[in-house]
Amino acid sequence: YLQRLIEEDIRDFSKVELVDKIELLARLLPSRVGSPISFQSLAKDVEAARESIKTWMRLMEILYFGFFIPPYSRRIERAVKREKKWYFFQWAFVESPGERFENYVAVQLLTICQYWRDAGLGIYELFYVRDQDRREIDFLITKNLKPVALIEAKSKPQAWPSSLSYYCNKLAVPGYLIYPEGPIRREGPQRYALPSHVFFDGILKGC
Repeated sequence: YLQRLIEEDIRDFSKVELVDKIELLARLLPSRVGSPISFQSLAKDVEAARESIKTWMRLMEILYFGFFIPPYSRRIERAVKREKKWYFFQWAFVESPGERFENYVAVQLLTICQYWRDAGLGIYELFYVRDQDRREIDFLITKNLKPVALIEAKSKPQAWPSSLSYYCNKLAVPGYLIYPEGPIRREGPQRYALPSHVFFDGILKGC
């Protein structure tokens, strides 16, 4: 799929000459999943201009190779406001189990937000949360820019993250710690740890 994207779709779509550099960029991105993307760092690794990296990644978005999730900054002091996170529509590209599961969750949440918008239920959007004190949560769903739910994705059950408690209190929204398989636990008022299939089944029924 990656080879076809680079050699056929991007070459035909953009008529660019630097196909080798775009292929290198595409092969570097799986190791960046789950982390804020630095265009400057990628430009250094690929040996290309920063603006070229931004253009090529925008092209990958247009061709449905992947998508960005922006940081949420309203109502959070010292929030990170610039760097977005990158995820693939084909999460199998990601080798690390933890990042692969996070990528899977990102795709499901993005799809659900789009479904809710298309159904006329409101303007649902997907963000991540991170501040300058390095407190971070993988995903935040908003409705008409108002926070609705926080979701932290982990590859296996673990203790409730302190950062999730902090942002649940800060934004006054429910929090969910989800993983591929494991127990269902209630961690406090509107705070749950549960398998991802239970979580997704619940929010779809709830809409």
